[in-house]
Amino acid sequence: MSKKKLGIGNIEINKKFKDKEEAYKYAKRLIQKIRYVCKVKADKGWYAQAMVVTSNLRKDVSTLRYKITGKRGRPRKKHDINNIVANSWYKGDYKTDWHLHILLVSKPSYMFRNIIKEYIDKNWNDIPVAYEVEPFDIKKLM
Repeated sequence: MSKKKLGIGNIEINKKFKDKEEAYKYAKRLIQKIRYVCKVKADKGWYAQAMVVTSNLRKDVSTLRYKITGKRGRPRKKHDINNIVANSWYKGDYKTDWHLHILLVSKPSYMFRNIIKEYIDKNWNDIPVAYEVEPFDIKKLM
């Protein structure tokens, strides 16, 4: 039997949610599924840590920065919108539907991600997809 590898990977979920509360509800369900799989497969050496984030912004539009005030304690965080990307690339339309991002560190790496994908495909059928995947057409390149 081969050795299990510790791996890191991100999963983009092609589902859109109505509002922040619904996205948060499904994020909590996903975290519970990850904890359940870790608990069931613990005797085989499986473990995982996941960061599940809800968002309604397009990719590369915002950055998370610390607000420096000079006061003691943990600095506050704020989102800065990159105006160059937002206005030139997205033409001011950088908001999108609520969706989830997952960063997963797990052992075994690929099998754990496949379990999450199967769980989403099986149980989240009632949620509409964010974008339709079109088949590749070579004629569009010419």
